[in-house]
Amino acid sequence: MLRKAKVSDVKVIHRMINLSSNRGEMLPRSLMGLYGNLRDFFVYLDDDGSITGFCAMHIFWEQTEFFKSVGFVVTDKSELPEKVWSDCINCPKYPDFCDEVAMIIEP
Repeated sequence: MLRKAKVSDVKVIHRMINLSSNRGEMLPRSLMGLYGNLRDFFVYLDDDGSITGFCAMHIFWEQTEFFKSVGFVVTDKSELPEKVWSDCINCPKYPDFCDEVAMIIEP
């Protein structure tokens, strides 16, 4: 059964994420980050009611061509303010193997 995640599910989700993160399958997430984004999460329950899976949808654009079409240009990551890097510091690819594309738009 699939249902919206509850506050009581967060520690289980956190443990599952850490296990996957340790295997390099996904990025780690902090407990605080999970609580803050709980509304994005769903959990899948086994017949006995235990959580066997989860998913979350957080909408963002990934296609650089879309951003170019509306005026963004590629820039060096070092040009961005440090607060933009909040997800980067938890990434196993950071800093030496980063494959993300930094883009800006001039006002």
